[in-house]
Amino acid sequence: NQMEMGDESDYLNQTATISRVENMLRTYHPASTPMPNGNSAVSMSKAAGVSITPLDWGEDMQVEASYTGPHLKFPLTLANVQQVLHHIRTKPYELIHRKYVCQLVGRSVDLFNKLLKNSVYDMAVPDTPDGKLVICGDTHGQLADFLWVLKQNGE
Repeated sequence: NQMEMGDESDYLNQTATISRVENMLRTYHPASTPMPNGNSAVSMSKAAGVSITPLDWGEDMQVEASYTGPHLKFPLTLANVQQVLHHIRTKPYELIHRKYVCQLVGRSVDLFNKLLKNSVYDMAVPDTPDGKLVICGDTHGQLADFLWVLKQNGE
């Protein structure tokens, strides 16, 4: 019974976190349709001083000199991505700076808006000796599972 209570607590914490993230994304997504309170995400973003252009997200933030985590430079290189993954694996409680998180989310939103307008995405199998394309589906927020898939299949 104690295990069930722990599982339920974990589930509730995860649900609360997902809800907070969903609300944040709804607030900052550049949708112009009114939200239930009558405001649009665009007007709320502008009022809060947040750009509605995803590529601008995080650009106005400063990284403190005391920050010791990985520094991202765009466009990302494989070495830079490996540095971030190493940081996440070895120091999971040391957060990536909010500037870099905002930049990553903004660039992801921009990419998704450009490339993934449909639910199906055509992609060629890489022209490499092993010739494989690994697709990682919904991991339900389990970063450890996603990192395991990367480790098993190459970064």
